[in-house]
Amino acid sequence: MVPIHSLMKLKFLVILLIISRFAYSQGLNSELGFNEDYDQTSKELVCVGDFSYLIKFQKTYGFFSKCALYKIDTLGNIMWNVPIAPVFAEFITVQEMIPSETNGVYVMGFGMTTCDVGQHCFWFIQKFDANGVLQWTNAWKEFTCTFSTQLTGLSLTANNELLVNYLDSASISKVYKIDNSGFLIDSVQTTMTQLNGFCELPGYDFITYE
Repeated sequence: MVPIHSLMKLKFLVILLIISRFAYSQGLNSELGFNEDYDQTSKELVCVGDFSYLIKFQKTYGFFSKCALYKIDTLGNIMWNVPIAPVFAEFITVQEMIPSETNGVYVMGFGMTTCDVGQHCFWFIQKFDANGVLQWTNAWKEFTCTFSTQLTGLSLTANNELLVNYLDSASISKVYKIDNSGFLIDSVQTTMTQLNGFCELPGYDFITYE
């Protein structure tokens, strides 16, 4: 037989664990849903201060798609949304998004002008400010879509410059440096491809990882 004082201790411990669980639970602050037709996916969530940025990717029908950038407050209110459309394209998607130095975001993605594989495709980077205003667009266009071209590892340095790895259709990999006005200021060829990101260390131009 288990002593009564042991049962009392066990009961107290269970109650304490239950109280602790609820005491430290914060719960869901808000929820956002999209109720339009066709497939929709939220992508690349980025938090900047008290706001969240996300990409709404929507398949419209068949091959076609579109993307939009949303800014949302902590209560789930949509502050604004703007389309991601650097050029007309039947298919467009966003692959990476990072905070900018002005509380906006940098968006990087891929597009195809038509559904025919042999037609033009492109990679792009766009900069949006905190009000959803497009600051600039850079695009890398290919005359034929080989699907070997790729942009990866979008990163912002302490000097507010962008670093990104570009693999072209000839399988030549370069790291591009872009200033915060969208101008290409340097490039370094590398044997590595599909780099995931960059950071800075004293005495080095950059450190990369894959």
